[in-house]
Order: sequence, then C-alpha cells, then structure tokens
Amino acid sequence: MLKPQKVISSFALVLIAFALAFDHLADLKSTGRAEREPANYGAVVQELQQLILQVRDPRAFRADTATSIIHQFADRAYALNADQYLPLAETDRLDFIQRADQLVKDLFETRLLLREKQRVFEAQWSAAERESAVDAFRRAHLYLRYAEDHAIELLNRERRWAPNPTYFSGGFPRTLTTTGGAPDFKPGDVFLVRGGSFVSATIARSGDAVTNMSHLAMIGVNEAGELRVVESLLEKGLVEYSLEDYLKTEPLPRVAIYRFRDQAVAEQAAREVWSLYRESEVRPIPFDVSMDVHDHSKVYCAEAVAIAYKRAGEKLRRSIQLPSTMTSFRGARQTVFFQEVGMNIERSFAPADLDVDTRFDLIGEHRDLSLLAKSRRFDVVLSILFDRFKQGYTYRPDPTANLEGTFGFLARRLGFFKDKIAQDLPLRAVVAFVRHRNLVDHLVEQLRIAEEAQQARLGRPLAYRELEALLDQYCRESACVEKLSEQLERRARERGPEQRPELRPGQRSLNGLEDRAPNMSPRCESLFTPG
Repeated sequence: MLKPQKVISSFALVLIAFALAFDHLADLKSTGRAEREPANYGAVVQELQQLILQVRDPRAFRADTATSIIHQFADRAYALNADQYLPLAETDRLDFIQRADQLVKDLFETRLLLREKQRVFEAQWSAAERESAVDAFRRAHLYLRYAEDHAIELLNRERRWAPNPTYFSGGFPRTLTTTGGAPDFKPGDVFLVRGGSFVSATIARSGDAVTNMSHLAMIGVNEAGELRVVESLLEKGLVEYSLEDYLKTEPLPRVAIYRFRDQAVAEQAAREVWSLYRESEVRPIPFDVSMDVHDHSKVYCAEAVAIAYKRAGEKLRRSIQLPSTMTSFRGARQTVFFQEVGMNIERSFAPADLDVDTRFDLIGEHRDLSLLAKSRRFDVVLSILFDRFKQGYTYRPDPTANLEGTFGFLARRLGFFKDKIAQDLPLRAVVAFVRHRNLVDHLVEQLRIAEEAQQARLGRPLAYRELEALLDQYCRESACVEKLSEQLERRARERGPEQRPELRPGQRSLNGLEDRAPNMSPRCESLFTPG
C-alpha cells in the first residue's frame, strides 16, 4: 500500500505526465482561456511544480480547496499543445528514459494518495458540496490514467515490449500493483475495465462526468470453492468463466482490480454473485440496456455487482448500497440515442463510479499498449458526439442502418446472432445501435488516418485538442450530424403539410433542445454545422 511519508523523487517527470494527462480532457466546459506563449519540457516543469506540491501538501490540499485546485490545474494544462511538454530534444529524451520507471510508479501512487485524500475529505463535505467534489476527483483519475498511458507508451517506443498474453502479464510498467509484484486475486474483487468497442466508449463518455472505463466483472466463488468470474454482457446476459480463462478472454485497453475493504463482506458477496449466476441458469436474466439499477428483472454489469454486495450486507446484517456516488445522465437522457435504446435513467451506477467509491481499494491496473491509441480516438469521437447530441443535434439519415438493423432483429428472433444481438432488444433499439456504430466507427477510422498523417509530418504524438481539430476539419466537409429540428421539419415536408413531427415521451420541445446551452462547446462548433 501507499506509504504516506514517501518522498517523491521525480517531481519533474510527474508534472510532465500530468500535463500529458490533462491535455486529453474531453469535457472541459470553461471558455475564454488565455493564450500561452510556447513552452518546452523544462518550462512546463517549472510552471506546474508548485501545483503538484499543493496537492501533496495537507495544508494546501484540503476538503475545502481540493475541487478548485484540481479544476484550475486541469484548465491550465488543457491549453498546452503536445510540442510544449513532450521531451523532444535529445537531452530531454534521455532524461525522460532514465527516470521514466520512477515516473510511472509516482503517478500510480498519486492516484492511491488521491483515494486516501477523498476518503478523509468525505466526512468533511456537506451534502451540497459532495457531488461537485466527487466529480473533481473523477476528473483527476481520468487524467492520471491518461498520464500513465502516455508515459508507458513513450517507454514502449524505446523498449518494444512483446504483446501481453493475458491481463496483468508482462510485468512493470504495463502492470501496476500496490505490492510492486504480481497481483493477487481474492473473492469479491471487482474488475473495472475499458472495452475496445464503440459500445464501451459510449458507456464511458455518455455520463455528465466523462470517464475512460466502461464495464465491471466480479470474482465469485462456486460451490466447490473455486474462483469464477461473473459478468453481465449485452449480448448474452450473465455468464461465468474460470479466472484463468477470464484473464485471456479478449484484448482490452485497460483492466483494474478493486477490492472491498471489509474482506468478510467481500467473501460473502463472492458467493452471492455466483448465486445470482445460478439463478440466471434457471430463469435467464436479460441484460438491462436501460441501466436501471433498482429493477432487477434485467441486470447490467454494474448492477450485478451491486446486487451481490447488497445481498452480502443483508446476510451479515449490514446496509451496503453500491455505489457511494452515482453518475448523472441528465444530459444524455435527452438525446435521440438514449431515447431510442430505452435508456431513460437520470442517475445510475456507472462502472467508473468504482473509481470514487472509497470503500474499495485499488489493487492493480493493467494496459494493452496495442489498443490505447484507438481507445483515445473513441474518446475524442464519443465526447464530441454526445456534447452535440445534448445540444439538439442528431444522426444524419443512414438507410443502411435501417436495413442492417431490421435484418439483424429478424435474424435474432429466428435464433441467429446470439453472440451479437440481445434477445429482447426492440427493433428501434437495434437500428439505433447499428446507426450509432456506423457513425462512430467511421469517424474513428477517419481520425486514425488523419492522426497518423499528421504525426508523420510533425514527428511527434498529438495532443487531445489537436485530435479534435483533425476531426473538426474532416467533419466540416462531410456534415457528420445535423440539427434534430431541421431533420424533423424536413421529414414533415416529405410527409405533407398536414403531418407534423411528434416528440417522443420525455423529449423536450425542439426549441428547448436547439437553444439549450448554445455555447457549451465552442471548441467544436464547426464540427456540426449542418451543410
């Protein structure tokens, strides 16, 4: 575990990595940032060192100051371009390589320290302060993961590691643990992961506070005392694997292990999640696309973990409700995508809520370096799309999605595509998923092409806002989405003057959608200007 008195020996590199991380912020709401003069590797260190010292100073980083310190730091760092903080000069590159291992350790321990800080601060926050304060810590974990990603990716350019055969293999720094060695696995441990598909990216970026994690799975214990991993999947519902099989089931960009601090509760929860799986063998429990954590007739991934720990608490006569703080989906629930797939929740248990539930300890985290770049592209695309969807934009017509979705829906009803399409999804939801996938995958591929060309020209990686600019340039020419009001008016004209478009239940008026927060995201306004 983290030693609170440990002296951090590479402040400079930690600061560089913080800048790398903050540069990948996708939900910055503030405007009017001041222009910066060009900086370099050393200048960024000097500018940000005092802020890091504040975070590690209990006299400065307190319950009443933590939120503002995190946000101020992030906002300033977002203004940096990649060529302002990367170690591009040969002397800086060699300095980075020499200290990089310690850098990664320091970053991971900073995350652990922030969890300890949050645990202490929670008793001091008022109910009114809690949500915004917890969201600030969410933001910190988001950036720190990105910082670790970039530091490890830069190291990989020098060391060229072989691909990972399983999660948590390959050793340091691709696998980080609190012990410094191989991770251990115990009953009740929860895997917090980031999947590699458009669905995973959609889950990670759809909440009002964005994240870079998307799914939960849990280590249960069967009747023979064996460790079995249980998870709920969109296509299959509840499934189980041996621990060995789960660790190599499919490539994933990131996998973290969280452990409930009360081991007696964790062990009982491990038995309860296995019991839940056994119940699904008798009566299949479909996946809950609506993410309603209170209705257990259907169960999604995080809900399975919540049920297991709630039942464990009841058996041990304790009240355990997961998570400690839920994610808000107030903005997303107004979008066409959420409405068409049946997600009408305002708050729910999102997988990444585990990052800010201090009843759990972070035990270790693993990365597949071959998947991180694409995962970031998904983050860029989905953050911008949802930002605009929340302002009243929608998908452009996609006739192929209607055809493919209808065919898939009918084929699934006949018993085909069991591993691809959930049994109980209505036709509208299947078509919505296909249309969403088509747009997201297309934009991610176009961003990849543009990013690789730009990196080859500049000879360096790109910053997050540079990726935004590339996507903006592409979409100015192709009009990726359009205003919902204009689309509905066009459809009304096509139907005839007597027919007017109808709003779905719960959808705001067209004027409300179109006019709401018009300046929320000026950085990507041109991206969605209808042609």
